[in-house]
Amino acid sequence: MVKLLTEGCGIRAVSRLTNSHIHTVLAVLSETGASCDRLHGKLVRNVQTDAVQVDELWARVAIRQSRAGRRDRQHGDFYTFLGLAAREKLIVSYYTGKRDYASTDIFVKDLASRINGRVQITSDAFASYPPLIRMHLLGRLDYAVMIKHYDAPPSEVEASRRYSPAPFIGTTIKSQGGHSPPR
Repeated sequence: MVKLLTEGCGIRAVSRLTNSHIHTVLAVLSETGASCDRLHGKLVRNVQTDAVQVDELWARVAIRQSRAGRRDRQHGDFYTFLGLAAREKLIVSYYTGKRDYASTDIFVKDLASRINGRVQITSDAFASYPPLIRMHLLGRLDYAVMIKHYDAPPSEVEASRRYSPAPFIGTTIKSQGGHSPPR
């Protein structure tokens, strides 16, 4: 079951392929995830790295955020914050929550606790990153914001049918503290 899940099969597909009840698949997934979380928490400590890239992965839980409303914290848009050691390709820290100040604070605090020494961090332009990264990593930080630029958006009709963004045309890197990253 775990192999099928890690290869990208959906829960219903794994249930059909293994002739298991869907709740069994969910229980195996939950227990495996908890074990992996404990292992990561134990082993990924005192990381020595030159650079960390910070970003988020979006997912929808059950319904669209517009239908979930502000008070429903269990459904809608969720983001998995990732702190990836750029050269080593190691996920140093992660946290899944809403894309807000509180979730970002939990993530950045955990990331800071796992890194030893001076580090260069690059993030996107999400407004919560700069103050929190400075607060938790002050004194051992080189920080830059990478802003991605895209070509002009397609017409309104085409944009409503498209999932992918407009063509990527370049980046702007703005130093936020410490030394500027190499270009």
